[in-house]
Amino acid sequence: GAEAETPVLRELVLEAPLLVPDHGEVRLHVSVTGPDESGCRTLVVRSRSGEEWTVHARGVLAPEAADEPVSEPTTWPPVDAEKVDVSALYDEFAAAGYDYGPLFQGVRAVWRRSGEVFAEVGLPHDESTGAGAGAGAGFGVHPALLDAALHALVLIDPGADG
Repeated sequence: GAEAETPVLRELVLEAPLLVPDHGEVRLHVSVTGPDESGCRTLVVRSRSGEEWTVHARGVLAPEAADEPVSEPTTWPPVDAEKVDVSALYDEFAAAGYDYGPLFQGVRAVWRRSGEVFAEVGLPHDESTGAGAGAGAGFGVHPALLDAALHALVLIDPGADG
């Protein structure tokens, strides 16, 4: 986004996980359209490990943040939110064929409220630095933290009316 002068990720929709095979290769393709009348661009992330391309994510890149206010909880955990047991989350992912290494097992706690999910995520503690592993690696948001935040989305209550 920064290279296309649209550094703000305004929207991201995940369509399919990107599976990396134990052997062989995966070709990754990221495309960005030209700007629309508001200066926003469409982003598509796809991969190919055989003959077919799979779309993994679609998004909207913007030149600047929207003027819409972001509601942030004033208390933590959020009032009236139900705590969710996440102790078996990564075992359940593994049973479904998604095996995450320790760096990518970052969900610490999750709460639900009316179709919303609130999550605490973190990196494994690095004893040598006293910080989360890879915390000083120059990322705006560490990829493992972003991934962990997305893991929490599977805990949205589909029966909620929110």
